[in-house]
Amino acid sequence: MNALSVRQSRKLLAVFFILLYAVMLIFNFCTPLLADDFNYSYIWACDVRLEHIRDIPASISAHREYTNGRVFSHAFVQFFLVFNKVVFNLVNAAVPVLLSLLLYVFFKRFNSRPVFSVILTALMIWIFCPAFGEVFIWLDGSCNYSWGAAFLMMFLLPFIFHYIGKPVSSHPILCILYIIEAFVAGAYSENGSAAALFCSFAFLILIAVKQRKLPLYLALNFLGGCAGFVYLFTAPSLMAGKRGQISPEIIANLFSSLFSRLRSLILQIGTGRFVLLIFAAAALLTYLILVRKRRKLFYFSIAGGLTVVFSAVLMLFICKNLPYGFTAAIQQLFSSAALNIISLSLLFLIILTLAFYYRADKELIAVSIVFALSAFISLAVFAFAAYMPARSAIHMTFYLCTASVLLLYSIGSRGNVKFVKLFSLIVLILFILSFILGFSDILDMKSMSDKRMDIISQFEGSGRDVELPILTPSTKYSPVYGLEDLMPGQEGWINDMMQLYYGLGKVSGVPSL
Repeated sequence: MNALSVRQSRKLLAVFFILLYAVMLIFNFCTPLLADDFNYSYIWACDVRLEHIRDIPASISAHREYTNGRVFSHAFVQFFLVFNKVVFNLVNAAVPVLLSLLLYVFFKRFNSRPVFSVILTALMIWIFCPAFGEVFIWLDGSCNYSWGAAFLMMFLLPFIFHYIGKPVSSHPILCILYIIEAFVAGAYSENGSAAALFCSFAFLILIAVKQRKLPLYLALNFLGGCAGFVYLFTAPSLMAGKRGQISPEIIANLFSSLFSRLRSLILQIGTGRFVLLIFAAAALLTYLILVRKRRKLFYFSIAGGLTVVFSAVLMLFICKNLPYGFTAAIQQLFSSAALNIISLSLLFLIILTLAFYYRADKELIAVSIVFALSAFISLAVFAFAAYMPARSAIHMTFYLCTASVLLLYSIGSRGNVKFVKLFSLIVLILFILSFILGFSDILDMKSMSDKRMDIISQFEGSGRDVELPILTPSTKYSPVYGLEDLMPGQEGWINDMMQLYYGLGKVSGVPSL
């Protein structure tokens, strides 16, 4: 790459960062306080409003005692709720930029056209991230999920760079900072931290195998993350009632829960269709065994089969939603969490198969596979959880999108530039379509929210009963999508919290016009 192209790349990256910040800033200013934001505006476990930063330690201590161990994320939430929301808007709009900068550093170490890779990854995250608005725009959700993704990526970079032979500095002062950051990352998120610890451990093994030694600073970094993870899961709220209860019966119940979920999945698919899928998979496996020695035909067959499955899933989903109108079908195409996860997983497998087909760089494939396994670990954690909010899939989305783009570069460097260009064009078209739908939905939410705030401003502090419009989103790009909002009538915890927060009487939710 010549000097001019380097300057052009830097200018393009700067323009991308500025546009990204500007768009996210608009989204943040369009978003009011929602759902749990009202809860966290009070000192935890009592109805006393947060007024000073000094109120936060006692509140977070009570939160760890009674709710969960996510100390750092909820401390950030309560910190911003002390101030006017403008402060959060300005800071939160910079987090996607920080994530993109971390991706730039990551891709640059692989010499994988970093600017192109960053932009393509960002577009894919926009398309495939379930509950995008909750993860990147909603105050409580952002501090828990997109901020968590940034902390976890910072934790992982030293492991990845050491594996590819481009280690970061191991100066003692920096090592101390690494360990502190590792502790925060390990304690940040139940599923995200579990996936990151698995990822770092996998890279430690790869480093030990490749270099026949284990760097001390990385081992300490990993132990710091483990310590944070232990701190997260030893919160009194999580340990209460569980001490001394690990028994064969508990383990049996966990497996029983897993089998129940599998049975529920089979029933949703349909027993006949499930049996047909099993036979189809068996036939495909038999075919692949027969052609396994013909390398190109073997990988081409896998990629072709996965492409057929991918196309069938999309077509079935669109046909299922067409009776509700074409626009509704397209909105659901982008907003269905299950479809987002399944589509991205199939897409990654197709790209991985093509990477094997074109004999891509082995280190790039290894990094991508570790990322993919970490992505599925971040979801597997929920096999033992009572429920799984769609916003938790941000870690899976981030890992799989990054891994896919890394493999795409390797495929392009092996001579198949046309495939990379075609893939990028399709992603760009999908982004433009989904951005129009998402931006429109966010503006609609802003309009409904303004009407709500106009009514609140007339009666705030009066103690009078009011009727407020319910925010009704249509795509995952609205922060309200998937969140609880006001309930019709006067029953609902959001109704109660808005009553307390704004000094109103009974709050009733009414449909927006």
